[in-house]
Amino acid sequence: MLRFILPIFLFSSLFAQVAKAPELERNGKYKEALKIYGQERKAKKNDNLYALEVFRLYVLMKKEKAAKVELNKIPKGEWRNLANFCRENGLFHLAKEIESSLFPEATPYQEAKVFLKEGKIKEGIRKISTLPESEKKYYYLAKLLFLSGEFDSALRYTFELARKFPNSNFRNQLYELNLLPSFIPDINPLLSALISLECEENKKTEEMLKKIDHPYAKILLSSLYFEEKKTDLAVKLLEEIIYKDTTAFFASKALLSLAQIYLALNDKERANSILEDLITRYPSSPFTPIARSQLKLEKRGGIY
Repeated sequence: MLRFILPIFLFSSLFAQVAKAPELERNGKYKEALKIYGQERKAKKNDNLYALEVFRLYVLMKKEKAAKVELNKIPKGEWRNLANFCRENGLFHLAKEIESSLFPEATPYQEAKVFLKEGKIKEGIRKISTLPESEKKYYYLAKLLFLSGEFDSALRYTFELARKFPNSNFRNQLYELNLLPSFIPDINPLLSALISLECEENKKTEEMLKKIDHPYAKILLSSLYFEEKKTDLAVKLLEEIIYKDTTAFFASKALLSLAQIYLALNDKERANSILEDLITRYPSSPFTPIARSQLKLEKRGGIY
């Protein structure tokens, strides 16, 4: 009888330990949580168990190489959420890698970027227009049309993207862009900086943004600073907007960006406090639904 009871007892014990792992993660005890998942994998002789949870822990620990190993154990249908999670937690390079593998750069997209860099946006738009229907096609068309100043057409493609691909992670990026002309009368200098940013000319973009006296330029500049690990400068710029700018759109965007920085730094308590502040102060902001979603996500301790 004992030989049957013992395996049941061990299984129950392991199950109880696994149930503790999410709480350990929420408390920042990532190594302890990893140890539990490792024991479970060893007990069941299956190294693919809990890949999603282990991936998340490695991202939070900023262990990019280990996270990549776990990524390949996870179904690709879940990778879009994982790319967002990497970006929110400061692993921008890994986020880009995941997105590139989901949407491999076909030659027309590469050519469109070359046209953009050469100032031939219209040719880039024509090139992408010939491609088969896809999420990426609508995203690039909306973005390039916006950068060329054709705001009505950009908005139309944004709506089409949302209609045909309702789960697209590109929607929020495009909605944000489409709202800018309503708040920035002289948008041309910012469009030039956004084109430079799209071409991945970060140093040039940084110099251009420094010359634009506008809160949105400072928000973009803060994201560049954070990517360059100049966290203090990034935080300072965002706090200036939050405390000095009276426009709800930009102040709420700055709050969201600041919360995402603290999430990337694993300071969840401060990040959650900022998200709650955003929701309370700016209930009608277009960034408030994103803040609510992020807050629920963090309180659940999951990717979804």
